[in-house]
Amino acid sequence: MGTNSDDNSTTSQRSRILRHLEENGSITTLQARHLLDIMHPAQRCLELKEAGHRIVCIWTKDVTPEGFSHRVGKYILLPRKQLTLDDFLPGKKEHIS
Repeated sequence: MGTNSDDNSTTSQRSRILRHLEENGSITTLQARHLLDIMHPAQRCLELKEAGHRIVCIWTKDVTPEGFSHRVGKYILLPRKQLTLDDFLPGKKEHIS
């Protein structure tokens, strides 16, 4: 899933990582760097979380193409929250628009 785009803006990087997460469910730091040309995937995932996407990070081991093992973040996209009646009761801070 390599990309050869001249657009490496943060917006484009967020779009690439979100698309990968939607299609594959997860991505490691090394995968994001190698496959998507995103050098700081932790920041892009944080920005996506701040935009409302449900992304969690767990620590895992991953191996570089050169054969070196590293402890890296694995970012996992969680399903959208299912709404219940409680989500619409008075006093709730957030309502879905």
